Amino acid sequence: MRDYTNKLIELVEEGTLNPVEVVRMCVKYMSEDEVEEMCNMNELTDLMFEPEEKEEDELEDEKPTEEDKAILQFFLNMFKSAEDSKPANNLK
Repeated sequence: MRDYTNKLIELVEEGTLNPVEVVRMCVKYMSEDEVEEMCNMNELTDLMFEPEEKEEDELEDEKPTEEDKAILQFFLNMFKSAEDSKPANNLK
């Protein structure tokens, strides 16, 4: 069972904990290799770093998929609501 994981997610979802602060705590606890692996597994690496092998013209031709747009909007909304809200427990 994942009691701590589930409770942490619950506290974030109910607004008790700030999701941005929870992300900071998690990635500071994890090793750099673990953070890299998590990013790769969740296909975040391309969002974080510029592709080096592609020509500039190729990059201009790439269009985000509807799924890409939906995922980006989800994270933008999540971080915006985290910044706008003032949780009951302020983590530092």
